[in-house]
Amino acid sequence: MSEAIAFDTHRLATKQNLQELKSDLLKWMIGALVAQTGMIVGLVLGFMGT
Repeated sequence: MSEAIAFDTHRLATKQNLQELKSDLLKWMIGALVAQTGMIVGLVLGFMGT
């Protein structure tokens, strides 16, 4: 019965791992925001003909 309850503790996320993941996600989201803003500005200026 104890074998069924046992789990691998090496696969659990630590607080440091979660903090690194949070900072990586934040970097990706900011990068995506900058890319989308640039694309929208480019499209608007392209359609306006300037």
